[in-house]
Amino acid sequence: MAEHHLRRSLEALFDIGRHIIAKKGYGKPENYKQIIEKLGQHKVISPDFANKIQGMAGYRNRLGQEFCTAIARYFEIRQLKKPGKGLSDMVLY
Repeated sequence: MAEHHLRRSLEALFDIGRHIIAKKGYGKPENYKQIIEKLGQHKVISPDFANKIQGMAGYRNRLGQEFCTAIARYFEIRQLKKPGKGLSDMVLY
């Protein structure tokens, strides 16, 4: 649950950051890390804070991939546990 909220918070940061950068004419960031860099360079967020959270740009991608994998696994197991599938003793791990 905490990972979900962290992922959503990071998505909001990057989406809002991209809008601010576009509106202010700060260039076109190529990736999430550049969004944070540009926000720090132009003091939209403090440069110190930008340096601290730059690593979160890659973490957001990993969270998204893990979330998708977990959801896919959940539905796969639910499908297997349907009556008549012969796997009623399978437990969600």
